Amino acid sequence: MVANATGLPSSAQVSVNYTGTFSCANTSAVTATAVTCGVSGLPEGVTLASCTNGGKAWVNGSALAAKGTANAKDTVQCTVSGTPTTAGKVTATVTTSASNELKKDNDTSSASITVLAPADVVANASLPATALVGGNYSGSFSCNNNSAVVATGVTCGISGLPDGLIASCGSWVNGSSLVANQSVECTVSGQPTTVGTVIATVTTSASNEVNINNDTSINSITVNTPSDMVASAILPATGLIGGNYSGSFSCNNNSAVTATAVTCGISGLPDGITATCGSWINGSSLAANQAVQCTVSGTPTTAGSFNPTVTTSASNEVNITNNVSINNIIISPPSDVIASSSLPVTAIVSADYTGSFSCTNGSAVLATGVSCSVSGLPDGVTASCGSWVNGSSLAANQAVQCTVSGQPTTAGNVTATVTASASNEVNTSNNISTTDILSQLPIIATLEGVPVLDSTVVCCGSPVALSVSGAVQATYVVASQTGDVSCELGTDGDGSYLRMKNGDGTCTIVGTINGVTTAPLTLQGKNH
Repeated sequence: MVANATGLPSSAQVSVNYTGTFSCANTSAVTATAVTCGVSGLPEGVTLASCTNGGKAWVNGSALAAKGTANAKDTVQCTVSGTPTTAGKVTATVTTSASNELKKDNDTSSASITVLAPADVVANASLPATALVGGNYSGSFSCNNNSAVVATGVTCGISGLPDGLIASCGSWVNGSSLVANQSVECTVSGQPTTVGTVIATVTTSASNEVNINNDTSINSITVNTPSDMVASAILPATGLIGGNYSGSFSCNNNSAVTATAVTCGISGLPDGITATCGSWINGSSLAANQAVQCTVSGTPTTAGSFNPTVTTSASNEVNITNNVSINNIIISPPSDVIASSSLPVTAIVSADYTGSFSCTNGSAVLATGVSCSVSGLPDGVTASCGSWVNGSSLAANQAVQCTVSGQPTTAGNVTATVTASASNEVNTSNNISTTDILSQLPIIATLEGVPVLDSTVVCCGSPVALSVSGAVQATYVVASQTGDVSCELGTDGDGSYLRMKNGDGTCTIVGTINGVTTAPLTLQGKNH
């Protein structure tokens, strides 16, 4: 009898079906009697399935035909099968015997069988659940051999990624082996092009694995339309120490979707200036086409050049090129222009009137955009500031000098107002100087048809005819008198007159017309 174990595969794997064969053959020329054929030492979980002889089930103890008998009736063919349960190395021994054999050298045949633990490849993913059209997206996935044996015939891949995203597993080639406790590491990157929700599925496998429950990782990725936050500012480029400064800035969601986790702020403002965005709270959401509106105000305290920077952001935006607005503000010391005037408070109609006014830069800095003017002068009186042009600059501690001249044409009270200003001043309390001017009608005096002017000497008590504006009848009174002259007022058929007699001195008279007092007239009387 000859035992043969060569049909038993030398390797097996836990939880993987194992099958093999062995045989017991009669190699003699006579029938073998009371033959036995069996196997021992199989891996746990593997058993003898069946034995046949000549197409019929074999029963140990039966006779076995001589060698060469038709239909292979000289050989017992046996099959083993099962699922190994324990890793390790075993020796399976096939044993045969016959009651009438003498030579027993070939009655046993052994086969070494190594039972391997299975590999276990696991699919894992770290893929952000949200993405933005046009935005950079990055994630990763891996296929891990979570076993102590080499995984063979390994595959690792992903399907269902959003349009515009691609995966890379470096130099890995599917079908390769993966050593114990090692991983295939892969990256996902790109810029999504299409809005929507997709299911990205990581799949792995190995030819020597049993557990396939962890071979798949399913991930949902939602691609949204991005928002677009824009920073803008309206900030005056100049300011003055001590002056009121005001401006504004905004952070605008220039998109058709809600911007999330929005921030809006400003940095680098001049000292003394602060910003407020009302009830806005950074990190809030901002509806489509809406804006965070902010104001800037205060009183600058320090001169210099500043670069306030408005910054905005949103967690769901892609375009960040318009997230910053950089502005320049120059804070300067202020100028201080002062209005002053030297204008006579009385004037006489048709008589020459002269005066002056000025606008002085009483500071140590150049005054810019300076204006200097007067309003409210009597009719007939005008002002001149020489070559000065309003809007020009005025050096430190210099003045615009102006003259006023002319002959008033109308009696009455006016208020002449000198006004000064500069675009870079703060103190405006000294920008105005006012003067009340009374324009009076003159008394016209004649002696025998010849005009008698103020302070003229009149001799010998001659009557001096009095009128106002040559025709208007007025009521006259003696306002004052000096010396021992007698000041006599009277009327005759030709009108009112003044007669000075009985001594030397002066007579000052005034007239009243409709309640309005004329300018005084003073004449000198000489009677000696």
